[in-house]
Amino acid sequence: MAFSEDRAYHAQMLPETRATSYAHDPALGTVVLFTQQPQPKAPGARPELHGEVPARLLLDGKGHLVGVDLAPDRPERLVVMLGSHEVVATTTVARAHVEGGGQKVTLHGSAAKLVMPGANPYVF
Repeated sequence: MAFSEDRAYHAQMLPETRATSYAHDPALGTVVLFTQQPQPKAPGARPELHGEVPARLLLDGKGHLVGVDLAPDRPERLVVMLGSHEVVATTTVARAHVEGGGQKVTLHGSAAKLVMPGANPYVF
């Protein structure tokens, strides 16, 4: 991760996948992302990425979730993006629960509360 005057997060040669769906339930305290990450045995998959992992939430200036950087300091790192890297204003350390090598990512409790409730402008 690199910081500069105009961006808090710079994507350069990161293993990245797009989120295909997003659900935020403030009442339950969860944010769930599903991705287009390949099946666990397919090329490019991250089968070792499972369970609770360290993460960085990538947020825009209003607190909307732009992406999640999973296991940022490990070789199996994966970045799940809803929006573009250019709109990331801040990053916040959190924990995420990962299933299927990154096919499902869940933020619980305090991590989910950091995300702006309501419609996400990066989900189409």
